[in-house]
Amino acid sequence: MPTLLDGRDVPSDSEDWRHECEARAILDLPGSPDDRRNWLDELEARRGVKHTDKLRETVLKMWRIRYSQRPRSSSTVERMAHTHEVAGSSPASATKDDEA
Repeated sequence: MPTLLDGRDVPSDSEDWRHECEARAILDLPGSPDDRRNWLDELEARRGVKHTDKLRETVLKMWRIRYSQRPRSSSTVERMAHTHEVAGSSPASATKDDEA
């Protein structure tokens, strides 16, 4: 059984494990952080704000764990979160369709 970031053991066919696998794949995409942000923005157009914000949160959590040995890099994480907020795509701006 795989273990999630929060320490829970879950079946390998669970939605929680699928979500973390997708977040890990996004984190491992080639290119710059801007390329990954653009990829997430395109995903948001297809799946909605609610789903994509959850992925963004998990990707950032994984990024912090992966790069915790590099203190300088934390500004990149904060800039990534800030850029998303400035774009007006915060969870508060979710539409009715995103809640379904």
